[in-house]
Amino acid sequence: MSNLTKTALADAFKAELETKRFDKITIKDIVERAQVNRQTFYYHFQDIYDLLGWILGEEMAACRVDELNFDTWRVQLENIIARVNANQKLLTNIFQALDHDYIRKTLGDSVQPSIEKTIVNVAGSRKLENEDVQFAVHLLTIVIEEYVMEWIESDYTDDPLDLIDRADRLFSKDIKRLIFHA
Repeated sequence: MSNLTKTALADAFKAELETKRFDKITIKDIVERAQVNRQTFYYHFQDIYDLLGWILGEEMAACRVDELNFDTWRVQLENIIARVNANQKLLTNIFQALDHDYIRKTLGDSVQPSIEKTIVNVAGSRKLENEDVQFAVHLLTIVIEEYVMEWIESDYTDDPLDLIDRADRLFSKDIKRLIFHA
């Protein structure tokens, strides 16, 4: 029942974003559209930013591939791009209203576990220093954050397949270099 309520609140929030700027949406707007009371909102979320974080986390979870490795990494990137394309209006609205550091952090928090999982899965039995893994994860997360931010800023005019090809080449080379030269 809890996820159903969260989903109803998320859907109401998304519907509000279709007609209003992010910074003009109130909790009252969301609960009225979701047909729940204010207490219900606060039972599930601290504030609208918490709801937004949950929505973005759910969107990223829907993009995840179960077994991440070099073969499936590209599929995950394609899934992310497809989700961004499907939610362009919502993301543009959020992008225009929110601090970009918040968006970067939320995006980074979403992709970082997948990057780390990919590195660990590819390494297999090879022993990698935790500092090296964390550095690579941090670096690759920043690359994705910045590229997606630039893509949104360009009003989605850059070719997303170019993003995927470049990221795939970069990640494949850098992760292999980290693992096989460690």
